[in-house]
Amino acid sequence: MVEGVDVGSNDLDYVMQALSHRVRRVVVKALAERGSLTYSELMKEAGMEDSGTFGFHLRRMSRLVRKNERGGYELTSLGWTAYKVLKSLTPSKEAAVERREEGGVSKPPERLVISDRAKFELNEVMAKHLLERGKRLFISDVLTVIIYPMGRELFDSVVGGISDCLTVYAPRELGDLVHGRSSDVLTVKLYEGEPPKVPNDVGTAISRAVTGIVPRVLSSIGSTLSNILSGISPSRGLEAPSVKKGELLYSTPLPIKEGCSIKVSASGGSITISEDSQGEIKVWSSGDSKPEVNVDVHEGSASVEVNSGIAELTIPRGKVSSFDISMSGGTLKLDASMVESLSLDVDGGWVKISIASPKLMKARTSVNGGVSEIELDIVNGFKGVANYEVELDGGISEVLISVPKYVCVKVESWGVEGGLVTLSIDGRKIPVLRGSNVLYVDKGFSESGSCMTLGLRLAGGVAKVGIQHR
Repeated sequence: MVEGVDVGSNDLDYVMQALSHRVRRVVVKALAERGSLTYSELMKEAGMEDSGTFGFHLRRMSRLVRKNERGGYELTSLGWTAYKVLKSLTPSKEAAVERREEGGVSKPPERLVISDRAKFELNEVMAKHLLERGKRLFISDVLTVIIYPMGRELFDSVVGGISDCLTVYAPRELGDLVHGRSSDVLTVKLYEGEPPKVPNDVGTAISRAVTGIVPRVLSSIGSTLSNILSGISPSRGLEAPSVKKGELLYSTPLPIKEGCSIKVSASGGSITISEDSQGEIKVWSSGDSKPEVNVDVHEGSASVEVNSGIAELTIPRGKVSSFDISMSGGTLKLDASMVESLSLDVDGGWVKISIASPKLMKARTSVNGGVSEIELDIVNGFKGVANYEVELDGGISEVLISVPKYVCVKVESWGVEGGLVTLSIDGRKIPVLRGSNVLYVDKGFSESGSCMTLGLRLAGGVAKVGIQHR
């Protein structure tokens, strides 16, 4: 818990995630100290020129910022809490002066940088030794950092920063200090008692980092992690968390008609959606928990909400035109055809989506946490212009797109500020540069009557994007 801030652990995790990026810290500070500001005023404060990228950041702090009746932006109650957290984690000038002024100006501590390692462990004996030698420790480009229990004052005096790391394990009593020292860290995991035993194996370290389901944002990534991760599929070895079926509670038909739109939301449990000749839903219990599954079917639309338990939906083949999916936890697996539109928001959980359709004209995936695997197949018969968007602010995402040879492709960067992304077209790696620019375009794209545009907007996380002509 951050000193002087009364907030639950879930809210604190959200706040720390929001504050992990410079743009969002600037927004919180500006609204707290200057009051209501317009969209353009906030963009100017943050030094942003790309409206789309700035809007991406605002969506990632929707619980901290809201629009008022005058059309300006202001902080919510949780936003004011975030400001208090931000202030508590920012050393004041007076405190910095006090540390230098005992009996006159003292020599600043010497920087000691630990980097380029699979694992680094900091215990109390080592910390005391560094303090006695006047060292200030900075940890970067390390897959796994383990901090052993020690006094708060000792940790505060010795550790200057932790950055570009995959996972940091720390005692719960040091949690606020560790969060305050961490930047561009995928996951901070707090423990009680003895620290966990973590192997040096790189694959295991990556797996542990993401199977926690709600990882923190990775705003940028160091050279060591880039080299290690660029050759690894984000989803390698990451299967959906196993969910054991209990009692079958009910099974009922789903009267879904042609052109139906389905909205799915989940914060837990398990959802499987597949196609068959008829629509049906089955619900099982899982363990001792009582299933929380709500299904509502209207003329032309249906909604499914799962918070616990296991739900299996079969939909009539080819009758669903669009999916709108929002995940904050749990698992979801979707296999469908003839879909025209897909909207996916993932803040946590495990998602795998496979869509094969000649009609998929619009697809948007926004990932802020968790693990997502997206396979989109434009099948033969496609005509027109398809627009796909990939937004990533955290977590791990793999997007694979297959198109017929006659479909021309263009890939644009709509704003790349951080994270790690590997992009390949027909097996050839394409450099992804920061900022906004065209990364790739097929010859004849402008004249083609069958084409696809993919836009990438990245602020953090790890992504693998591939496009294959067949």
